Amino acid sequence: MKRFLSALPLLLAMATTIYAIFGNAQKNSSPALQKEDRQQTLISDPFLPAAPNFELKSLNGSTVRLSDYRGKAVLLNFWATWCVPCKTEMPWLEQMQQKYGPQGLEVIGIAMDDSPGAVRKFVEDMHVNYIMLLGTQIVGRLYGGPLGLPTTFFIDRTGKITDQNTGCHYQRRNSLVGDISPAYCQPGAEQEPNSHK
Repeated sequence: MKRFLSALPLLLAMATTIYAIFGNAQKNSSPALQKEDRQQTLISDPFLPAAPNFELKSLNGSTVRLSDYRGKAVLLNFWATWCVPCKTEMPWLEQMQQKYGPQGLEVIGIAMDDSPGAVRKFVEDMHVNYIMLLGTQIVGRLYGGPLGLPTTFFIDRTGKITDQNTGCHYQRRNSLVGDISPAYCQPGAEQEPNSHK
């Protein structure tokens, strides 16, 4: 115990020095630079979690696997027809698909409803322009269920999760492009997946 107490001032001095070096460097960098550094770290991080692969049915009955989209950036959105915030953010997701789809972004919705008929009617009424799949409890659990809705995962071109958001609020509309950037900027060959819309 006496050895520990005698070493305590040295440990505190070392901790203070480390904080002074690294903490001040972080404080002195601009928020934009910090976000850019974070994105670069995510892009180059080999330890990002792999997005769990799944196999789900689309509204037209075809089978879709997440692995079909390797080589593309994927925005994976869990939602339900009864979820008001989900309906609020759908036009934002449609805009992202329209604007960034030609450059390799794929927006994929996973409906967590019990009734495929209700999902089909909802998607038709909303004129959704991105891929819509019928979710299962198993896939929900793969992605950390029970999920708060909406929940969005950002997956890079190599199949790694770079970010995750739950809920919908006005600020999120402005941050969606920033959130997808680490996934979207990931270099990789683009592949043309099968059409499942």
